[in-house]
Amino acid sequence: VLFVIPGDQYFRVAFTFGEKAADQVLKSDLPGPIKTSLAAAEHYAEGRTIQIEVRSEKDLEAILTLIRIKLAS
Repeated sequence: VLFVIPGDQYFRVAFTFGEKAADQVLKSDLPGPIKTSLAAAEHYAEGRTIQIEVRSEKDLEAILTLIRIKLAS
């Protein structure tokens, strides 16, 4: 579902979304930078990959939404 990349006092998560899930993310109320990153991501056979830094609990809310979208698609 996702990859977790540790950093210094934060971590990044990487998601790869197929077209159906990517469309759902782009139509969602997720923060603009996430949608911009996804829209700009290269298209590959497995989908589009984005990485998001997680530095606060607020960031986790977006991650949980992305997980729900990914699991539903």
